[in-house]
Amino acid sequence: MSARGSGDAWAGLSLSGVCKSYPGRGVVLDHLILEVERGECVALLGVNGSGKSTLLRIILGLVAADSGVVGFRDAARGFVATETVRRGALLEGRTSLYERLTLRENCAYFSSARASRLDEVYFRSLCDLLRVEDVNRPIRKLSTGNKQRCSIIASLCHRPQLLILDEPTLGLDAEGTERLGDTLRALAEQQGTTIVVASHDPVFMRSVAQRALRLADGQLEPQQAWPDKQGRWSVEMFTHVSATPVCTERSAEEVAFLFSQPGAALADAEKVVLTRQVCA
Repeated sequence: MSARGSGDAWAGLSLSGVCKSYPGRGVVLDHLILEVERGECVALLGVNGSGKSTLLRIILGLVAADSGVVGFRDAARGFVATETVRRGALLEGRTSLYERLTLRENCAYFSSARASRLDEVYFRSLCDLLRVEDVNRPIRKLSTGNKQRCSIIASLCHRPQLLILDEPTLGLDAEGTERLGDTLRALAEQQGTTIVVASHDPVFMRSVAQRALRLADGQLEPQQAWPDKQGRWSVEMFTHVSATPVCTERSAEEVAFLFSQPGAALADAEKVVLTRQVCA
């Protein structure tokens, strides 16, 4: 992949005062504010029905906000037209490919729809990163996990400046999830791709995002349950109905005990995730 700093003017994403309501449901987004810089990956958390998918669709221009501004900033901090920003998306974990076409044919079509030709070298690098080999086989003949990997490649083949992912790990095995994490980190660090990803997979989200925001009551709030800069051990408890972690620091001895007896002293409805991560 090419190095960061290609010379384009893309600087980031900016939302201000965004509101959205639905009949019978009420307010979903309430004067929401969001700033995401170039090369930053932001995790979007929230319970089912909190409005995550609505927010992502508004950013992509697929759903109109009732009010507010969705802007794309250039390097001089001015705003550029929506159509000038290269965007890629995978929404609600669903494949958006034409089942009768191959991956290469799908990517060639999507590239041409953006007035460009498929970059074969870059296409192959994405396939290698995600370990997709059946590029000339019809999508309908692939497994669920490989269809998901192909959908991710199709969202990246035109080198988007802004990447929106909604439940991208659905259908992926452990290796596929790890490969996706590697790919997203490379895109952000080497190409400066701005990424907003929503998922109920807390381990994956922690592995790719520099920061996390929780959507609740129509507002975005900083998510506090991330490792500190010293990378100290923490135990995070995720209930089945919420993706919002409650974080408690533990000593090394307590962690060792919890590893030997998973779930000790915790309610049956909770899942324990033990992690050590050093934040930059």
